[in-house]
Amino acid sequence: MKPHARILTATAIFDGHDASINIIRRVLQDHGAEIIHLGHNHSVDDIVNAAIQEDVDAIALSSYQGGHIEFFHYLIDCLNKIAGENNDESAIKVFGGGGGTITESEAQALQQYGVARVFSSKEGAALGLEGMARYILECCHQQAKRVALPKSQNPSKLDMRTLAKTISVIEQEQANADNQSVIDAHQPQKKTRRAKVIGITGTGGSGKSTIIDELLKSLLADEESLRIAYLAIDPTRKKSGGALLGDRIRINCQY
Repeated sequence: MKPHARILTATAIFDGHDASINIIRRVLQDHGAEIIHLGHNHSVDDIVNAAIQEDVDAIALSSYQGGHIEFFHYLIDCLNKIAGENNDESAIKVFGGGGGTITESEAQALQQYGVARVFSSKEGAALGLEGMARYILECCHQQAKRVALPKSQNPSKLDMRTLAKTISVIEQEQANADNQSVIDAHQPQKKTRRAKVIGITGTGGSGKSTIIDELLKSLLADEESLRIAYLAIDPTRKKSGGALLGDRIRINCQY
């Protein structure tokens, strides 16, 4: 079975028009994609950091604020730099749209610069939501990645990008001879110290993110050497196995 496509969706910085991206992300999810949705008004750095940490196959962006040329150029430059530094042949694909704010000539120029596809309003009318979603997913599946993990068996020594890929390999059980030793090293050992687990639950808007934020800040203020992991999931969603935003806790502080 092919692993499902993992796609990050967002709108560009200074852009609060999120109706279109909210619709397309739901269509992508209905077609089996795993969606990491950042919401509206996000910088290139926000998007690239989240894309690396989540080990996504593609980024789908909506940009109605008029600065799409500079925004997409900087995004492609950042992704190319990261891919070049890591000799990554399976670079993250970028898809964009902006209704009538992105002209056809600008869309062609952006695609020549490295954007996989910019959907114009004319193309959107011709393809429809289903057609655009299928195109994005087909592009993701065409670049099936065989990840070669580093020989280091100490997870704390891995950079963020490699650690994210390691988690994906373990999650999708894509083990092979090159990766098995690393995967084995990350499995729980009998002598591993038992971790303390704190569970937090509540309805939307009740303050879960806020209390987690304050809790992490207080714990790390007392003991900076603590190793803390927070896992966010809503298992009550039967269709997807988790809430659309269940794996994204909005943390304000930088740890």
